[in-house]
Amino acid sequence: MKKVYRVEIDVTSQTWETAIAYVEAESEEQARKLFTDDPYGYDWQDWETHDSETQGWEIDTIEYDEFQTEWENKNAEV
Repeated sequence: MKKVYRVEIDVTSQTWETAIAYVEAESEEQARKLFTDDPYGYDWQDWETHDSETQGWEIDTIEYDEFQTEWENKNAEV
């Protein structure tokens, strides 16, 4: 009978996302300047993730998982 262990991993990753911020301005150039000068002064909305990449990881804990072991072995018999 095999045993199943739960491995908790701390992951460092980079994501590529798109968000929308609404800036009141007289022109595109002014909107760009206002946003660039204070990007966190606006509400970033409608987040959409395009891609992500794992940059590194570290094992936090490893522990025997009795429930998952029983479930895996039970389903392997079917």
